[in-house]
Amino acid sequence: AAMSAAEWSYGQVAQRGGWAAAPDPTLRDWFALHAEPRFLAGVDWLCAELDAVQTETNSAAIDAAFARAIDLEIEFHAEPIRA
Repeated sequence: AAMSAAEWSYGQVAQRGGWAAAPDPTLRDWFALHAEPRFLAGVDWLCAELDAVQTETNSAAIDAAFARAIDLEIEFHAEPIRA
């Protein structure tokens, strides 16, 4: 669940565009990688696998892990902006 949260969020941000004009080539490459169809297909596969193993018994734990991972991703990426 944590991995799907990270990969899904990277794909979502990368698909929104606007990053091609970033002055840092490493940053442009990072976004380009996460917007590629092969990467996005991997995200879809990972989410489908997670859906396949989710049951009533483990659903709350999976949801909590996904939500916590999203919170950590936001904090991780926000820290340099605050600095």
